[in-house]
Amino acid sequence: MRNLFLILTSLLLLSACFKEEEPRYSTVNFETIVLGDDYDQQVFYSLYDTSIVSSNSFKEWNLAFYTGNDASFIRLNAAASMWVIKTESNDFDESFGTTYNQSDKRFDGSHGFTDNLAIDVIAPGSSTDTLFNQKMVYLIHPGIDALGNELGDYKKFMFEGIYYDSYIIRYANLDGSDEQRLIIPKDHTVSYLSLSWESNTLVIIEPDKTTWDLLFTRNTDTVYTTDGTEFLTGYAVTGAYLNAAGVEAYMEEEISYEDFQAGNIDPSRMSTNSNAIGHTWKQFSDQYFIFKNKSYIIKDREGRYFKLRFLSFYDSQTGQKGFPSFEFELLQ
Repeated sequence: MRNLFLILTSLLLLSACFKEEEPRYSTVNFETIVLGDDYDQQVFYSLYDTSIVSSNSFKEWNLAFYTGNDASFIRLNAAASMWVIKTESNDFDESFGTTYNQSDKRFDGSHGFTDNLAIDVIAPGSSTDTLFNQKMVYLIHPGIDALGNELGDYKKFMFEGIYYDSYIIRYANLDGSDEQRLIIPKDHTVSYLSLSWESNTLVIIEPDKTTWDLLFTRNTDTVYTTDGTEFLTGYAVTGAYLNAAGVEAYMEEEISYEDFQAGNIDPSRMSTNSNAIGHTWKQFSDQYFIFKNKSYIIKDREGRYFKLRFLSFYDSQTGQKGFPSFEFELLQ
């Protein structure tokens, strides 16, 4: 019995001397994201953990309020292709119509920066109480689904005030019914806190910003022709988008995916554009096909580098679209 005790004790001491397992850089990971044929799902993914962090239907929310200390602004639900009409009026009780020119529609810029927002109200970060008290009415449409069905009616919207730690907003149907006044507090664990008009409540759409790298979703973008001229603004596309809390990427076309090694990484090419990956890894011509010469070099939120390439946009069993699959490896 005493000998057995000595053997067990020795094994425990020996195991304590082993180093924590190092990352296996040669491991090839394969993943398929289920967005569905109607692209209903938004999926947040962690590369290092090789796992889905969370998912939701894009129809669960309408507006996203930035929670950082450095600025205050609002984003539309780009997955729903939401748009805004700026009225230039500060009278919330004024009557507004719903007939506008296509050129009057305003969409958020697809790159993720704040220099092209549909609601162009940005308050700088400050330690003072009141940052903004200008009142301007915007008409906001909740957008459309993948089949082109409208997801609701216009709302008229106004900032009552923007403060260091919160937003105060006012919105209603165009006829003034169902008027709401809400205080939106800043929650620093996420980059954005979202609002649902259906329930008139705040909803947590984005998981903790330290837990994910890529968001697979529909998005509103500008599509260009092959000669680089603008083709269509406010077009719904589907792709992969970066976590603004530290994730960067660039597209690699010169070195093949198989040949790309850690020594080939060019940090100067890294981009913080949310659509640095985006949707251009595929193209539609009767059906979607994948550009085999395009791969992506990604730096995650912890500074680790990965290479990634897309393989398909269809479910391997049913042939249904909306199932982007890809492979990726940890480089360093």
